[in-house]
Amino acid sequence: MKISQPKAYKGQDNINIFDEWVNQILHWFRIYKVTGPICDGDRVMYTGACLEDLAGQWFDQEVESLDRTIRHWTFEDLVCALFVRFIHEASAQNAAEKYDKMRYSSERGALVFYNDMRRRAARMVQPPDDYSMRRKFINGLPLSLVEGVVKAHGISAEHSAMEQILAEVQKMESALKMISNHSRTQAVKSSFRGTGAGVPAKEKSSPENSGNRPKYFCRW
Repeated sequence: MKISQPKAYKGQDNINIFDEWVNQILHWFRIYKVTGPICDGDRVMYTGACLEDLAGQWFDQEVESLDRTIRHWTFEDLVCALFVRFIHEASAQNAAEKYDKMRYSSERGALVFYNDMRRRAARMVQPPDDYSMRRKFINGLPLSLVEGVVKAHGISAEHSAMEQILAEVQKMESALKMISNHSRTQAVKSSFRGTGAGVPAKEKSSPENSGNRPKYFCRW
């Protein structure tokens, strides 16, 4: 089995590009089983093969040159050093701002909202702690969901685990969607009855179906 090599990272000051590159290279290592401390030297070497332009020049100077400052690099230290060198403070601050502006979307649901929160938090220089994540998640939900889980199950950021909060919110979310769908169905039925649609119109009166015999007039 041959898996294509990850796209090279070129030193872009973009945290999304950097994060995607790290995920690709980790996936590549797992497939080829280049994992664990015993393979750390190989991972450093293979990572260098996935760097180009400014990042490749930095690797040649800092990791492979004879006058390098650090004599022995680990893969973790290498990734952290690349982040510090090429991801500037403005990009890291942008990740924090995007995290703060995140909001719940009824179309995407609570699970997607939570996963997006985790993804944004992982890109921050100082990720929020578990309690802050729980507060952010609950405060970002619509009032109908929050009222439901608080009244029914006593959920709170202070006393509930994130797994419990997410499970109860998803249940309440499904229940509210069922109620909303039922309400729309009933509204359509009421509108259908109000317009008289589907009710056969009265047949026009005619001599044949009126039950009355036609009247005849004679002139004298």
